[in-house]
Amino acid sequence: MDRENQRRSCQEKDLLKAYTYLAMVAYTANNKDDAKLYSDKLISLDPANSVGTQIQKALPAMK
Repeated sequence: MDRENQRRSCQEKDLLKAYTYLAMVAYTANNKDDAKLYSDKLISLDPANSVGTQIQKALPAMK
């Protein structure tokens, strides 16, 4: 893997961690708009991400 691909891979991992954290914080705070925003970003990077899909499934039940 060349340096550019390594850098992108590291950035993607960092974004996945950040979006996971932000989505979980928003969900815990019952902030539906931000939970949707960050879980959407999370799923766009990793469609099989379990945290993102679980939050997406829980969104309709949030007030």
